[in-house]
Amino acid sequence: MQGKMDDDRSPILERTFLMPDGASKRTKHPIAGCSFSPTMTQLATGCQDMSVSLWHFKPSKRAFKYVGHRGAVTDVAFSPTGSLLASASVDKTVRLWIPTVQGESSAIKGHSGAVRSVAFFPDGRRLLTGSDDKTLKLWSVAAQKFVATFSGHNHWVRSVCVSPDGRMAASGGDDNQVRVWDINAASVEVRPGERRPARLLSTYYDHTGIVTSVAFHPNGTCVAAGSDDKSIRLWDLRMNQLLQHYDAHDARVTQVSFHPSGNWMLSSSLDGTTKVWDVNEGYGTYILGGQEQGVTSCTFSPSGDYFATGGADQTVMVWKTRFSSAPAPSPLPDPARSRETAGTALLKGTSLRRPLVDRGTNQQQAREDEVQCPPPKMDGTSHGFEVPAFTAPALPMGEGTGGPEALQSMVLQMDAVSAATQILQERSSATENRMEIMVEKNRALEEHNRRLEESLAGVQTLLAQFMDQTSKNFQTLSDRLAFATAPVPPPPPPPMAAEPLTAAAPAAPPAAPPAAPPAAPPAPPTVVDPPAAEAPAAEGVGEEEEEEELLRQLEAHQAKTREIQAQLRTRSEVAM
Repeated sequence: MQGKMDDDRSPILERTFLMPDGASKRTKHPIAGCSFSPTMTQLATGCQDMSVSLWHFKPSKRAFKYVGHRGAVTDVAFSPTGSLLASASVDKTVRLWIPTVQGESSAIKGHSGAVRSVAFFPDGRRLLTGSDDKTLKLWSVAAQKFVATFSGHNHWVRSVCVSPDGRMAASGGDDNQVRVWDINAASVEVRPGERRPARLLSTYYDHTGIVTSVAFHPNGTCVAAGSDDKSIRLWDLRMNQLLQHYDAHDARVTQVSFHPSGNWMLSSSLDGTTKVWDVNEGYGTYILGGQEQGVTSCTFSPSGDYFATGGADQTVMVWKTRFSSAPAPSPLPDPARSRETAGTALLKGTSLRRPLVDRGTNQQQAREDEVQCPPPKMDGTSHGFEVPAFTAPALPMGEGTGGPEALQSMVLQMDAVSAATQILQERSSATENRMEIMVEKNRALEEHNRRLEESLAGVQTLLAQFMDQTSKNFQTLSDRLAFATAPVPPPPPPPMAAEPLTAAAPAAPPAAPPAAPPAAPPAPPTVVDPPAAEAPAAEGVGEEEEEEELLRQLEAHQAKTREIQAQLRTRSEVAM
């Protein structure tokens, strides 16, 4: 592969940023990750000196350096709105920074190993991280809380990325594998606080070395990966097969990044070069140098007009992407030079399989030719229509049957069939999800009914016990009332005292009558008090008060009984 540095469309260097005192330090810390802000006013970089730097494109503004991590920074990423900056570190945390002068930040903890990669979702509300604990984790940005875990890798996870539609995630690690995950499966909440496990869509074992970087194609149908084996591979997610293979560099490939148009791919390597690849034709177009100690990261800007590279020498270079304004090459090679191009590509280790953009030069028309169908809903409902019918375009007959027109027609048919197959697979997956949700809901409903029956039986038992006790209390009060209201018999009269019988004494002889004493005045009559009549009256009043008190107690008890019965009846009705 020859570099086209003399081409008028080749990238040109616009700016170079150097870490403070980087040139004078004896030990230099490589740049780890670059990310453009969506407004194209700032560029964020991470460094292994535990800092995050924010560079301004206006020369009048100074750079910011954020310090907060307790270990080397491994990756950085701006949110889609640019209001937050995420950084990953070997201190097992992810920090969310507000990109201002103050640089306020908050730490997210949950991994048990170093965090190697971080990526925002397109909506900016979720965050994906990969770690040395062999897992990927999904986070809520607003709540800064853990949502789901993706387990399956056998070694450290080096890189993660999210598809443009936010429905899939890809990861690569030290187990030489590239895995593609279904994010929607992990977003379904079966019960409060409990979510379904993540679903693995596919695994690719083509690399023979550590996978250092993964990236989705802008149309979401392909995923690319760079590796320690010095190669780059692209897989078609629709056909689930290897699409392209590049023997790209002479040392480890550190990062890959797609241009927003999908026509170009950027790769960096520890061999000190950055290369631009034409993914439609399947070969390299430009080789960029300037960072001899190794290029550790690279990324395109959101608009694709610029790209940045970070080096092991603590320098950050910003390049002008002039080739993005050039007309896109023909998606199918010219028949006159197809054999020569294919032979050259194979000698360089590049497989020219079906190109990524294979529906003609007009991409808008190609998107209109696709079978359009909204994604399946995950809440148990459907869109209410069947898979649209597809009519394959007729193959040209006669002389042009074997020409580019026939090949392109066949490619269109294959794309339409693969799109319909993908739709069916998605709907089948959605149906399975709905069935699982229904089974879980039925199980929860049965458990709820069982608990209601147990509660009702308990209420009925308590009601029977209370009624029995109430009947006993009522009988006791009735007996007491009957005893209190019974007439009291009059007391028996006291017995008459009998006079003792004595023997009569013999009569004495009559004596001479004594002299009569002088007459005394008559004594006043003795007044005898009649028996008191108040005692019976007082006894009758006490009995009446006791009867009234017992009646009041009985009425109060009956009222309380009625109130408790009403409460128990209400609880029984609610339980039923």
